[in-house]
Amino acid sequence: IVFYKIKFEKPLPARYLLLAACFICQLFLYDDGGRSWNYISFPRYAVMLFIYYIVFLLTFNNYLPFLKNKVLLFLGKISFSLYLFHDLVGTKIIIPGLIKYLQVNFWLAVIIALVIVITLAYFIASFIEKPAMNYIRDKYKKNSR
Repeated sequence: IVFYKIKFEKPLPARYLLLAACFICQLFLYDDGGRSWNYISFPRYAVMLFIYYIVFLLTFNNYLPFLKNKVLLFLGKISFSLYLFHDLVGTKIIIPGLIKYLQVNFWLAVIIALVIVITLAYFIASFIEKPAMNYIRDKYKKNSR
């Protein structure tokens, strides 16, 4: 929300301070972040988080125009569906299944899983998510009159 307000409203100093506070809060929440501590050390997490914030700031202030391309815009459109299905379908079903039952090389299994999960996310976003959101918006507009 703060990034959005910086981009589309005024980039006030208070908003940048709020962004810094969000960053600091995320650092303090590292230990309570679920399973993240099993995979990445705190210093690496802090650096990664800092890079995310810098990339977002640079992007929102139009310093990285190459990030606005058809591939990333497509992935952005299907990102929620992709987020929901990539872990379960890709890493828990497709990759292990291809490796165990078809003896496919790990990296080939990853590529196949990516293609399948992105395709699945596209269809879910197009034929379930988007129509559902349109239905919800229409209902909301009718009820708010």
